[in-house]
Amino acid sequence: MRRLILVLATLPIAGLPLVAGDARAACTVDTQPVAFGVIDVTQTTESRGEIALSCSITTNVLVGLASASAPPGQRSMAGTNGRRLTYELYTDASRTAAWGDGNGAGAAVPANNVGEDTRRLTIYGEVPRQDPVPAGDYTDSLTVVISFQ
Repeated sequence: MRRLILVLATLPIAGLPLVAGDARAACTVDTQPVAFGVIDVTQTTESRGEIALSCSITTNVLVGLASASAPPGQRSMAGTNGRRLTYELYTDASRTAAWGDGNGAGAAVPANNVGEDTRRLTIYGEVPRQDPVPAGDYTDSLTVVISFQ
């Protein structure tokens, strides 16, 4: 299995080609980031993002999401003065299945038979109620991990 890592940041990645060793599949990944906007930590805040994936030939992949700034299973956004704001990413609208990279909390999402037609995968984000943090900008960079099967 080959793994290719792409960064899902605050701006979408457009037209980034991926090539899988022997399969010779050239794939393109576009992203729409999960942006929570203004958050009130006394209540749950939800948002959505998206990964759009297409390949030159039909192939099966696993799509993982990893956070660069926190240990596996502990997603958080960094703010001012080292403060952290906890959040989660899910594969489903009911927010019951955590989306990870398979190495921490949550599994990678299978995307079978991805071909020239764009496959869209929705990322469901949630900032749960938590202890207050100082006002400010909180961000995290996600890595999109594509594993060819």
